[in-house]
Amino acid sequence: MFDPSHAGHGDVVRAPLDLTLCLDDEVVIIEIDGEVDHQTCEILRRVIDGVLATGIDSLVLDCSALTFLDSGGIGVLGELLRDTDARDGTVTVRNASALTRRLLAVTGYEARVAIT
Repeated sequence: MFDPSHAGHGDVVRAPLDLTLCLDDEVVIIEIDGEVDHQTCEILRRVIDGVLATGIDSLVLDCSALTFLDSGGIGVLGELLRDTDARDGTVTVRNASALTRRLLAVTGYEARVAIT
C-alpha cells in the first residue's frame, strides 16, 4: 500500500492495473482489474493495439473488477470503437458498474457498444 508520507519529490505513483486476455471463438476478452486512468490507460491502449494487430475484430471488455475509469480510459474506448467500426468489428462491455454505464451514456458510447 502506498503511504504518501514516504513519497519523495518527483516520485511517481502508479495506480494498479492488471489485464487478463482470453480468446473465445474469435473474440478476445480483456478482463480489467484495477484503475484505468491517465496513468494506466496507455497499458490498456497497447494491449488493445496488440490484439487488433492480430486481425481480431471483436473484443469484450470485462469490467467486473474495474475500480475506476477516467477520461484517459474513455479516450482509449473511443479509439477502440473507431478502430473496430472501421473493420466492422464489435465491442462489448461486460459487468459494468452503474458509474461506468453512466460514463458510456454521457459520452454517447452506449449506443456503439453492446452492454451485458
